[in-house]
Amino acid sequence: MLLSFAMRLWGGGDCDLVAFNLAREQKGQFQTQRLFEYSKNLEFKDFTKELIFKELCCWNVANKAFKKEILIKALKDYTKENLNLTMAEDALIFFKYCQFINKINILDKSLYFYRANENSTTSQQNIQAIKQNLKDESLAINKLENILSKNTNKDYKLFLATNLCLLKGYHLERLQILYKNQKKSKLHFKYILYKVLKKIYKAKRYFLLLLYKFNTLNN
Repeated sequence: MLLSFAMRLWGGGDCDLVAFNLAREQKGQFQTQRLFEYSKNLEFKDFTKELIFKELCCWNVANKAFKKEILIKALKDYTKENLNLTMAEDALIFFKYCQFINKINILDKSLYFYRANENSTTSQQNIQAIKQNLKDESLAINKLENILSKNTNKDYKLFLATNLCLLKGYHLERLQILYKNQKKSKLHFKYILYKVLKKIYKAKRYFLLLLYKFNTLNN
């Protein structure tokens, strides 16, 4: 329903995905998360260009409208597994879905109002809940790495690889928060290791973006 509405609003013709901006409210503060500055119909390669250099969670499903038949196809394996994630499920859904799409409509309009939930999984302070969230996030990352290893589309692989660096960085930040909540020393070996790994993933992402620029210039 949202997909057909968004397509009528844009008038850009049939597509496999519609992506748009969203408005957010958190602790009484309102802002618009502007991923897109204009409305346009794009091929998948050009869609990745719009998002790959932005240090934002481009995988958030709240600002996207999906085609039901493609979504069912994309998530068929996970439905069989009865996979029930509390963290990073957006990333797994979005990047799995992206394997099956060619045409995307982007809109510079905010079609979704997102109100932060203080009891959401990302806001949890309970140690056991944080541990479960991290376990689920780690599972999602492993599944995405498996997708990355099997996919042969160069544009898709670079898009996923750069975003995996971001996702892993967020995962490491949450691991550091866990140690902080457990009141463990910041000099603890694992805490230092997580900090070093964050820098490594940041550097890897920078290298991948340079590689993306090089490939773009030579195509």
